[in-house]
Amino acid sequence: MGKREIFKYAQSLGQFAYKNNLLEKIKEDFQKAKQFLWDKKDIRAFFLSLKINKKEKKKIIYDFKDWFKIEEVFCNFLLLILEENKWTLFLETYEKFLKIYKDYQRKISLKIKSAYPLEEEELERIRGILRKVFKRELIIEKEVDTSLLAGLQIFTQEGEKIDLSVKGKLEKLKEVVVNE
Repeated sequence: MGKREIFKYAQSLGQFAYKNNLLEKIKEDFQKAKQFLWDKKDIRAFFLSLKINKKEKKKIIYDFKDWFKIEEVFCNFLLLILEENKWTLFLETYEKFLKIYKDYQRKISLKIKSAYPLEEEELERIRGILRKVFKRELIIEKEVDTSLLAGLQIFTQEGEKIDLSVKGKLEKLKEVVVNE
Protein backbone atom coordinates (compact mmCIF):
# COMPACT_ATOMS: atom_id res chain seq x y z
CA MET A 1 0.00 0.00 0.00
CA GLY A 2 1.48 3.30 -1.08
CA LYS A 3 1.21 6.92 -0.10
CA ARG A 4 -1.81 7.42 -2.35
CA GLU A 5 -3.76 4.60 -0.70
CA ILE A 6 -2.97 5.86 2.80
CA PHE A 7 -4.26 9.30 1.79
CA LYS A 8 -7.43 7.65 0.49
CA TYR A 9 -7.85 6.09 3.92
CA ALA A 10 -7.41 9.55 5.48
CA GLN A 11 -10.10 10.83 3.16
CA SER A 12 -12.39 7.91 4.05
CA LEU A 13 -11.74 8.58 7.73
CA GLY A 14 -12.74 12.21 7.18
CA GLN A 15 -15.94 11.21 5.36
CA PHE A 16 -16.83 8.69 8.07
CA ALA A 17 -16.14 11.27 10.78
CA TYR A 18 -18.27 13.87 9.01
CA LYS A 19 -21.22 11.53 8.45
CA ASN A 20 -21.10 10.33 12.08
CA ASN A 21 -20.61 13.78 13.59
CA LEU A 22 -17.11 12.82 14.80
CA LEU A 23 -15.06 15.27 12.74
CA GLU A 24 -13.99 17.39 15.70
CA LYS A 25 -13.25 14.31 17.86
CA ILE A 26 -11.14 12.63 15.15
CA LYS A 27 -9.23 15.89 14.64
CA GLU A 28 -8.52 15.97 18.39
CA ASP A 29 -7.45 12.30 18.30
CA PHE A 30 -5.10 13.04 15.39
CA GLN A 31 -3.63 15.98 17.32
CA LYS A 32 -3.09 13.79 20.40
CA ALA A 33 -1.47 11.11 18.26
CA LYS A 34 0.80 13.67 16.61
CA GLN A 35 1.79 15.12 19.96
CA PHE A 36 2.35 11.78 21.68
CA LEU A 37 3.31 9.33 18.92
CA TRP A 38 5.08 11.60 16.41
CA ASP A 39 6.47 14.73 18.05
CA LYS A 40 8.28 12.76 20.76
CA LYS A 41 11.42 11.63 18.95
CA ASP A 42 11.99 8.51 21.04
CA ILE A 43 8.43 7.25 20.49
CA ARG A 44 8.59 8.10 16.77
CA ALA A 45 11.90 6.19 16.55
CA PHE A 46 10.21 3.25 18.30
CA PHE A 47 7.47 3.13 15.63
CA LEU A 48 9.90 3.65 12.76
CA SER A 49 12.31 0.97 13.99
CA LEU A 50 12.42 -2.21 11.94
CA LYS A 51 13.97 -4.07 14.90
CA ILE A 52 10.87 -3.77 17.08
CA ASN A 53 8.08 -6.16 16.19
CA LYS A 54 4.60 -4.97 15.28
CA LYS A 55 3.03 -6.70 18.27
CA GLU A 56 4.87 -4.37 20.66
CA LYS A 57 3.95 -1.35 18.54
CA LYS A 58 0.29 -2.38 18.49
CA LYS A 59 0.30 -2.65 22.27
CA ILE A 60 1.45 1.00 22.48
CA ILE A 61 -1.38 2.04 20.12
CA TYR A 62 -3.96 0.16 22.21
CA ASP A 63 -2.55 1.73 25.37
CA PHE A 64 -2.66 5.13 23.68
CA LYS A 65 -6.32 4.50 22.81
CA ASP A 66 -7.16 3.68 26.43
CA TRP A 67 -5.12 6.51 27.98
CA PHE A 68 -6.41 9.22 25.70
CA LYS A 69 -9.91 7.84 25.02
CA ILE A 70 -9.54 7.98 21.25
CA GLU A 71 -12.22 6.72 18.89
CA GLU A 72 -12.09 3.07 17.81
CA VAL A 73 -12.12 4.05 14.13
CA PHE A 74 -9.07 6.26 14.64
CA CYS A 75 -7.26 3.50 16.53
CA ASN A 76 -7.96 1.20 13.56
CA PHE A 77 -6.56 3.86 11.25
CA LEU A 78 -3.32 3.98 13.25
CA LEU A 79 -3.13 0.18 13.21
CA LEU A 80 -3.56 0.21 9.42
CA ILE A 81 -0.67 2.65 8.97
CA LEU A 82 1.44 0.49 11.25
CA GLU A 83 0.44 -2.77 9.56
CA GLU A 84 1.25 -1.37 6.10
CA ASN A 85 4.67 -0.09 7.30
CA LYS A 86 3.68 3.49 6.44
CA TRP A 87 4.41 5.15 9.77
CA THR A 88 6.77 7.48 7.89
CA LEU A 89 3.65 8.97 6.27
CA PHE A 90 2.00 9.81 9.59
CA LEU A 91 2.74 13.54 9.46
CA GLU A 92 1.67 13.88 5.82
CA THR A 93 -1.50 11.92 6.58
CA TYR A 94 -2.21 14.22 9.53
CA GLU A 95 -1.79 17.27 7.28
CA LYS A 96 -4.05 15.68 4.64
CA PHE A 97 -6.70 15.06 7.28
CA LEU A 98 -6.49 18.69 8.44
CA LYS A 99 -7.20 19.82 4.86
CA ILE A 100 -10.17 17.47 4.71
CA TYR A 101 -11.35 18.78 8.09
CA LYS A 102 -11.17 22.37 6.86
CA ASP A 103 -13.11 21.45 3.72
CA TYR A 104 -15.90 19.94 5.80
CA GLN A 105 -15.93 22.94 8.13
CA ARG A 106 -16.56 25.36 5.29
CA LYS A 107 -19.89 27.03 5.18
CA ILE A 108 -21.81 28.03 2.10
CA SER A 109 -24.10 31.03 1.81
CA LEU A 110 -27.27 30.59 -0.20
CA LYS A 111 -30.05 32.97 -1.10
CA ILE A 112 -33.44 31.36 -1.50
CA LYS A 113 -36.12 33.28 -3.32
CA SER A 114 -39.62 31.93 -3.01
CA ALA A 115 -42.94 33.01 -4.42
CA TYR A 116 -44.37 33.25 -0.88
CA PRO A 117 -42.93 33.28 2.66
CA LEU A 118 -41.67 29.82 3.56
CA GLU A 119 -43.00 28.08 6.65
CA GLU A 120 -40.28 26.90 9.07
CA GLU A 121 -41.09 23.24 8.27
CA GLU A 122 -40.70 23.88 4.52
CA LEU A 123 -37.43 25.70 5.09
CA GLU A 124 -36.05 22.83 7.19
CA ARG A 125 -36.98 20.30 4.49
CA ILE A 126 -35.25 22.46 1.86
CA ARG A 127 -32.23 22.94 4.17
CA GLY A 128 -31.95 19.14 4.59
CA ILE A 129 -31.93 18.59 0.84
CA LEU A 130 -29.42 21.38 0.25
CA ARG A 131 -27.09 20.02 2.97
CA LYS A 132 -26.97 16.73 1.07
CA VAL A 133 -26.31 18.52 -2.22
CA PHE A 134 -23.62 20.92 -0.99
CA LYS A 135 -22.22 18.84 1.90
CA ARG A 136 -21.57 22.07 3.83
CA GLU A 137 -23.01 24.04 6.70
CA LEU A 138 -25.56 26.41 5.23
CA ILE A 139 -26.14 30.09 5.82
CA ILE A 140 -29.49 30.87 4.24
CA GLU A 141 -30.90 34.25 3.33
CA LYS A 142 -34.60 34.23 2.42
CA GLU A 143 -36.38 36.56 0.04
CA VAL A 144 -39.93 36.63 -1.26
CA ASP A 145 -40.37 37.32 -5.00
CA THR A 146 -44.01 36.98 -6.08
CA SER A 147 -42.98 37.20 -9.76
CA LEU A 148 -41.79 33.56 -9.46
CA LEU A 149 -45.48 32.52 -9.32
CA ALA A 150 -44.55 29.30 -7.46
CA GLY A 151 -41.41 27.39 -6.57
CA LEU A 152 -37.92 28.55 -5.67
CA GLN A 153 -34.74 30.04 -6.99
CA ILE A 154 -31.52 29.26 -5.15
CA PHE A 155 -28.41 31.39 -5.60
CA THR A 156 -24.96 30.30 -4.43
CA GLN A 157 -22.23 32.64 -3.22
CA GLU A 158 -20.42 31.92 -6.52
CA GLY A 159 -23.38 33.28 -8.47
CA GLU A 160 -24.82 29.96 -9.63
CA LYS A 161 -28.60 29.88 -9.98
CA ILE A 162 -30.81 26.86 -9.49
CA ASP A 163 -34.20 27.78 -10.86
CA LEU A 164 -37.07 25.63 -9.63
CA SER A 165 -39.73 28.28 -10.18
CA VAL A 166 -42.77 28.30 -12.45
CA LYS A 167 -41.48 31.54 -13.90
CA GLY A 168 -38.20 29.84 -14.84
CA LYS A 169 -40.01 26.89 -16.42
CA LEU A 170 -42.21 29.23 -18.47
CA GLU A 171 -39.15 31.18 -19.66
CA LYS A 172 -37.49 27.94 -20.80
CA LEU A 173 -40.65 26.88 -22.58
CA LYS A 174 -40.84 30.27 -24.29
CA GLU A 175 -37.20 29.88 -25.44
CA VAL A 176 -37.94 26.48 -26.95
CA VAL A 177 -41.07 27.72 -28.75
CA VAL A 178 -39.36 30.87 -30.11
CA ASN A 179 -36.30 28.96 -31.35
CA GLU A 180 -38.29 26.37 -33.29
